[in-house]
Amino acid sequence: MNRKLFVANWKMNKTTAEVEVFLDALTQQAIPDDRDIVIAASFPLLPALVAGIQQHALRMIPAAQNLFSEDHGPYTGEVSGVQLRDIGCQAVIVGHSERRRLWNESDEMLNKKLHAALRVGLLPVFAVGESDDERTAGKAKEVVSAQIATGFAGLDDQAKSRIVIAYE
Repeated sequence: MNRKLFVANWKMNKTTAEVEVFLDALTQQAIPDDRDIVIAASFPLLPALVAGIQQHALRMIPAAQNLFSEDHGPYTGEVSGVQLRDIGCQAVIVGHSERRRLWNESDEMLNKKLHAALRVGLLPVFAVGESDDERTAGKAKEVVSAQIATGFAGLDDQAKSRIVIAYE
């Protein structure tokens, strides 16, 4: 059976109290067996999200919205895949359009992040997509193909099969 994956990205929204209210409400909803749900929260909310999913025995995958490409080191303000796994995170979004646009994350940088996520056993949700200008110019396929080719560089087929591609 093919499973459908739904990814909810809370962006920079919610408080710890709102996480609990949200998860309480979800316990009243039936989630079909052929679906997996990933919820990506900002770093401060991840412990509450992980704890709430466990407490309510929800069939959900807690995810981070980003990670750094190194596992340890002097990188103030960054969060590693090792740290994310340590708090119970199971997935991470890599390459979100806002990260590409606002923080100038390159395809090469995102390749390093994919390697980092896979190295520690996180499910990478690799976001790809073109800008409005690129779409208007008819370059969508070219842009997305390049993002995937560079993003997947150096990965074997087994590693590639563990990545979810999300077209934005």
